[in-house]
Amino acid sequence: MPPSFSASEPADAITDERRPRLTIGKVLAWLVAACLIPAMLAMVAMLVVNYRVQEEALRNEAVMRARTMLLLLDGDLEGLESGLTVLASSSELAANDFGRIHERLRQAQRSRPVDSYVLVDADGRLRVDTRAESGAPSSKSSVAAELKPVFTTGKPSLSGIFAGPVDQTPIVAMGVPIFRNGNVAYALAATITPAEIVASTQASMPRGWTAAVIDSGGMIVARSRDAGRFVGQPATPSMLAAIVGKSEGTADTVDKEGRIVMTAFSRSERTHWIVAVGVPRSLLVASLYRSIAILAACVLLTLALVLWLAWRLSRVVTRAVGSLVEPALALGNGRPLELHPTPLRETDEVGRAIRQASRMLATAQHHAYHDPLTNLRNRTLFDEMATRQIAQAYRDGAQLAILAIDLDGFKAVNDQHGHAAGDVVLKQVADRVTGSLRGSDVVSRRGGDEFSVLLVDVDGVKTRQIAEKLLAVLSQPYPDVRPLVSASIGVARYPHDATTLKDLLERADEALYEAKNSGKRRVVGDF
Repeated sequence: MPPSFSASEPADAITDERRPRLTIGKVLAWLVAACLIPAMLAMVAMLVVNYRVQEEALRNEAVMRARTMLLLLDGDLEGLESGLTVLASSSELAANDFGRIHERLRQAQRSRPVDSYVLVDADGRLRVDTRAESGAPSSKSSVAAELKPVFTTGKPSLSGIFAGPVDQTPIVAMGVPIFRNGNVAYALAATITPAEIVASTQASMPRGWTAAVIDSGGMIVARSRDAGRFVGQPATPSMLAAIVGKSEGTADTVDKEGRIVMTAFSRSERTHWIVAVGVPRSLLVASLYRSIAILAACVLLTLALVLWLAWRLSRVVTRAVGSLVEPALALGNGRPLELHPTPLRETDEVGRAIRQASRMLATAQHHAYHDPLTNLRNRTLFDEMATRQIAQAYRDGAQLAILAIDLDGFKAVNDQHGHAAGDVVLKQVADRVTGSLRGSDVVSRRGGDEFSVLLVDVDGVKTRQIAEKLLAVLSQPYPDVRPLVSASIGVARYPHDATTLKDLLERADEALYEAKNSGKRRVVGDF
């Protein structure tokens, strides 16, 4: 959003009494002899800062990689659970036709990278296993033991890593319940191998880095390096200590190969699994040594050239020009400016130009995103904010609603009293709507006597209450206006009616059209 300024702030914030008495030429002439020491100190400071910056950059990169890999892993597991839910509702399962169930699951296995599909009954017997031929006798299985939470909770469950029933290969099982007469009769599960988990999470890891997936019990489920040696083993004590009670963070740990690593980890809120990314300290130190060598060479070069360059350097110039960096960044980011007087006339003039440009930009941005009559957000800004809120609602599983509002009888106001009176009514409408909503809600004038409202984090009951409140407020008399003015409101809810902004707006307009045709002064929507 555009920056704001105090109305009392003078156009020229730098008073005549504090105007600089120095020029760049004079300052440069006085500091030629003293520039050698500042240059050396600056290089030393650069060495220290560069070390810290590179370490922090690697730490942030590792955290971002862990987050990204966790998102991919959660997405694959959610997709696997959704696929199992679809299979669990098939007609073959409803008929308990295990032969056809076996065939159906084998067909599904061809389209999804899983190790196997199994069907386990409430007694722990393995009724269907796609690794075996159809018609094989039922038996007990280690998979059944891992699926007990499905029967006890009646909810989908993800196991930790365990030894497979055939060749003792480490696997993980995802199971969903199948109900009969209100009880869990079967658990339909898919088993996946560590290789499949790594394939779904491993991005292009930098050389020497290691990624690992750790289940909720602290066991290594998958690993990008030496998986055959370490999968199925517990994570190192230092790693387990680092992740206790934390959803995300970084720590120095010792990995399974005995290396000291800077580890970044992120925990899934859904499965409580951890994705960890380890960066060997040796790599970090080597990178920093290279940077130090480069900076040291720069120091030597500076020492060789300082007598020639000294006259061009000035602490005053550096500070004066540097003081404009933050205001310039604030101008680009739309934040309020902080300009302070400097010892140089030239930089003060640039500062005044930045201040003036900020005011012009703020005015232009406000006009571009707001309705000039009511000062409400216009269609462009409303659509941008609504799009962001829909994306947030998708991530959080929240609900929202869009209200399309059209005034009833407004044309008669313009016809009888003129457009000036109509403008006054529109401003009063804007004030009434804004005063009836929460600070988190968004109001927009889309044109003419049409308005849009975005309600955030509301269910159907709350949406109806707010819409009826607006209807009552907007239908109250307007001072000095003879024709009766009321409102018709169409409501569309996310995700109940639609999941995109375009569809929500269309659905709200359709509801508004229905409200108009059914007698006006009413709210129409599916609550």
